[in-house]
Amino acid sequence: MQVKVTKLVPYDYVMKAANVCTGKNVQNLDPWKMYKAEHSLIYTQWFWVEVYDIEPYVHTHFRTHEKNGCQFFVSTSRKGQERHQKDSLNMAFICNASHLINMARKRLCGKADPQVRECMLDIRDRIFEIEPALSSAMVTNCSYRGKCYELTPCFKGGDLE
Repeated sequence: MQVKVTKLVPYDYVMKAANVCTGKNVQNLDPWKMYKAEHSLIYTQWFWVEVYDIEPYVHTHFRTHEKNGCQFFVSTSRKGQERHQKDSLNMAFICNASHLINMARKRLCGKADPQVRECMLDIRDRIFEIEPALSSAMVTNCSYRGKCYELTPCFKGGDLE
């Protein structure tokens, strides 16, 4: 599996959105605080994520997050195409910072499929390279909520990071 992440919108747009919302000249908003607070201003931060050579079922776990503007693109398995149903495939998606935070809550969970979890960890690692503050907000649901609420908790019942 290979993961590539491209940040599409500079952090300056968080400040621009804050200026519109507050009517003030906002100069410096701490990205660590913004991502942790999940303020609506983080919706301005858009990313293009490419994942290559994954098992066909892995993309379905991510496609459940296809809502509110998050859009997925997956290599075809239609008849007449070269790829077959059981071959590995590629996916790409465009999403904002809030989408990534919400995906991480489910896909980093100890109950998540190991390949899905590995894929999300790779995505978070690539995010860390370009936006460390965002990667710090990409945690498991139990870490976010302070407790595991799965019907059958994972072996630690907490954050596996």
